[in-house]
Amino acid sequence: GDMYTQLKVTDTSAAASVYTWYYDAALTAVFMTGDSVMPDDSVGSITYYVTESQGTCEGPSSTVTVTINPIPVAPTGGNDLTYCLGQPVGNVSGSANSGGTLRWYSNNNLTTLLGTGNSVAAGSVAILPGTYSFYVTETTTGCESSYDSVNVTINPIPNIQNAGMDMVYCDGDMLMPLVGSGSAGTLNWYSNAQLTNNVGSGDTLTLGTLPIGTTNYWLAETNGFGCQGNSDKVSVTVHPTPMAPMIVNAMDYCDYDMVDTLMASGNGGTYTWYNNYTAALTGMSVVPPSTVGAYSYMLTETNQFGCESDSGMATVNVFEAPQIVSIAIANAFGGCADSTGSIAINATDGDGNYTYFGKIFGSLYNNGIDSVISGLPAGTYDSLFVIDGNGCYSGTDIASISSPTKPAELELISGGAIYCEGDQIDNLVVRDTS
Repeated sequence: GDMYTQLKVTDTSAAASVYTWYYDAALTAVFMTGDSVMPDDSVGSITYYVTESQGTCEGPSSTVTVTINPIPVAPTGGNDLTYCLGQPVGNVSGSANSGGTLRWYSNNNLTTLLGTGNSVAAGSVAILPGTYSFYVTETTTGCESSYDSVNVTINPIPNIQNAGMDMVYCDGDMLMPLVGSGSAGTLNWYSNAQLTNNVGSGDTLTLGTLPIGTTNYWLAETNGFGCQGNSDKVSVTVHPTPMAPMIVNAMDYCDYDMVDTLMASGNGGTYTWYNNYTAALTGMSVVPPSTVGAYSYMLTETNQFGCESDSGMATVNVFEAPQIVSIAIANAFGGCADSTGSIAINATDGDGNYTYFGKIFGSLYNNGIDSVISGLPAGTYDSLFVIDGNGCYSGTDIASISSPTKPAELELISGGAIYCEGDQIDNLVVRDTS
């Protein structure tokens, strides 16, 4: 297939000569005459014999051998290769069919040589998305074959996706789904930066219960070529929530008591008091009103992360105390030493469930729910009071039971006469002098 050069002799003599070309050394098979001839283009080696004749005299022959080597069969290119942009690009390879040397080119004109051998690196050429052809030939005895080709395709990857904003929660909050965005590919969520642990697909990821601390997720998109783009990271931070604090000194009072200050007991955060579900104030303590009523308090604690605890709850009751309105006295009567009277206590306010008390002969006496203390001898009785069902005391009162009036001395009006047996006896008559 090469362009052959003519075989040519140079005559140094001045005489006219005839040049004869032979195929054989015996000079019997004439090939051609002339000082230059075109050799045969047959594959193989041919020796030509050339003589010079002047007149009838033919001189000895000179020889020249022309070798025409065969063009080898084109080599076999290896498999086409496909990559995603950013992946390491391997070598293209081929195999010789004639035992020659493989030569690799980046163009089909075979002018830009990339290298020789059974393989050559494709990464220096195949860089951006597209299809790149590599052309391989085989050379034996200096003759180069036609080419076979191997294609390397670099597919594009999606643009970087948006995994959404980082989120911050307190422990116990409802976690909102993560919402990402991409192009027309398939979105996948991963729990590691190596993108090996897939935890969901689609533009949203529903979160389960997360531990205290920061959990990271990565969003990557896979396009129609099966190429996954670079990932975007989103962080979800869960801060601890304090335990509900306790309210100390919460108790019931009567309206005459001094109401104690309510104290917060927790972990040292910021305390917020809510009175009847309305935010009242912050601080370690709060003083309930001392007026009659029921006062409900809730107490929460907020830590340095802004996380507010569940509430501790307490109710302070200030009860209305009972009052003694009046005391009715029934004096002792009969004039005898063991004559007795009674005291009736009339109370109001409080819860109406009264227990009646009095100091009888120096000792406190519980009369139960009976408002009348009876069987009392004449005398003064102090410390009369009631206690209602809330345990609130009335004020004390005092009452006196008078002794019965002693009968006046009687005056004998008639009687005392002396009679004889059988006389009519007059009635004895006395008169009250009182």
